[in-house]
Amino acid sequence: MAAGRRRTLERELAGKVQFDRRAYLLLPGEGQRPTYDEYVVSHRVRAADMVPELGFAIPKVGQKYPRSSVPAQLVAAAVQDEHPERLVAMED
Repeated sequence: MAAGRRRTLERELAGKVQFDRRAYLLLPGEGQRPTYDEYVVSHRVRAADMVPELGFAIPKVGQKYPRSSVPAQLVAAAVQDEHPERLVAMED
């Protein structure tokens, strides 16, 4: 769930629900796309148009596609363990 939507629901449902952090990893290796193509970029652009306050990063067509999300997830896990109150800021 996008961080902005999650925060809105947390405010609306305060004390009634609890959100657990889930992460989906892009494992190291070669994926289906070596670089961003027009299809993927178009979806990022559309998401940014629909919810500009989330600040989607828009890659350039031809930019190398990430090989892994593990380093970012390790940082997030460390922040959650050491400074859980700062996790929301890090996700932004």
